[in-house]
Amino acid sequence: MAQTVHVVPLGDLIEHEDEDCPCGPTPEPVEADDGSIGWVITHHSLDGRELHEQEQKMHEAPKPLPGTPAADRRDAIMRMVRTLGQALAVTVLIGASTAVYQLSQSGDVLTLATVGTAAGSGALMAAAAWAQRRLEAYRAERRGE
Repeated sequence: MAQTVHVVPLGDLIEHEDEDCPCGPTPEPVEADDGSIGWVITHHSLDGRELHEQEQKMHEAPKPLPGTPAADRRDAIMRMVRTLGQALAVTVLIGASTAVYQLSQSGDVLTLATVGTAAGSGALMAAAAWAQRRLEAYRAERRGE
């Protein structure tokens, strides 16, 4: 059964009327489950709050719904970026500490072994983080989550 639903802003400067409202409401047809057409009438605020909301929306990226392919892809990309960031941080820290140790002990310059140790440590950390995520996904799948 088709209905008409009015969406009105709360606490506005005026009380919004169902018909002939001075805010210039926007009607939108909506198909009901039974195939009939209902209406959603969206009333507009007169205190200017919609302008502020639009400004906020312009600066926010849309958030995909959880469980959708877009959300899963975005989550996977964020995990990859975090893992690479962690690997880079570990590489820098180990490289710097190894370099300081080597330079303070022998007074020589950095060797290829020092750079290789730092890079290898970062790569191992990234691989361990990936393996941990895969194990967590496997466990969640087995639990039926």
